[in-house]
Amino acid sequence: MLLKVLIYGYISNTYSSRQIEQAIQNNIHYMWLSGMQRPDHNTNRFRNDKIKGVLKEAGLIAMVHNLAKMGKN
Repeated sequence: MLLKVLIYGYISNTYSSRQIEQAIQNNIHYMWLSGMQRPDHNTNRFRNDKIKGVLKEAGLIAMVHNLAKMGKN
């Protein structure tokens, strides 16, 4: 759940843990992705400890995907 929320946050230019926490409470897209769970900003440790490598890899995949889309135009 946190991975989905963090990736959506990055896509929508929301990087701050506190802003993501606020968005989960106020934004229907974040609510749906979080399954109505409300993690607080202290879950930033999850981002730093557990998925740093995963996000870098996902970023590379997204970058390759965007480059491929640009090449088709």
